Amino acid sequence: ANGGLTMEIWVKGGSSGYDVIMSVAGAWSQVEYNNAFMAADWYGFGPTAPDDMTQWHHIAWVLSHATLVGGELNGSMSLYLDGVLQGTKTNDAWPEDIAVGLAIGNHPSAAQQHYPFPGEIYEPRVTLGALTPAQFTIILPVPVLSISQISNNIVISWTGGGTLFSANQVNGPWTSVSGAVSP
Repeated sequence: ANGGLTMEIWVKGGSSGYDVIMSVAGAWSQVEYNNAFMAADWYGFGPTAPDDMTQWHHIAWVLSHATLVGGELNGSMSLYLDGVLQGTKTNDAWPEDIAVGLAIGNHPSAAQQHYPFPGEIYEPRVTLGALTPAQFTIILPVPVLSISQISNNIVISWTGGGTLFSANQVNGPWTSVSGAVSP
């Protein structure tokens, strides 16, 4: 490895509270969704995400030039959103306690509140080494559609969100089915 760590994740949704997307060690999350934006909490990154969290977004947190000195992790942290660098910060004393661990969709500290992320998480990936954007796994999650027959009923289910439409003929006109959700 090259003295670094990369955490990647796809996220969608969230709320207007303090929702931890991913965290590594210490008392603070590296990436959170907080009141309609993603930020690297405590480490100096401001709003980075588009307001539309109803769509999937790829997040990459990259720690490079990492060293461990006296129980503290030192290095440069870069935050990417949908493959675009949002900022880099070099620090010499964070996180506070490397013994706390790694968490995806939650905060790892037992002493703190956990702040679970209420949205969807897809394909979390942790890589030993500082990846470049060309090495990120930026492949948009593909919705899956399933049609099956149970007794005399046809069941349509899907992942990844979406709207069910109905028509009497293949060429339409199409209208959305009110209240339809995937089972």
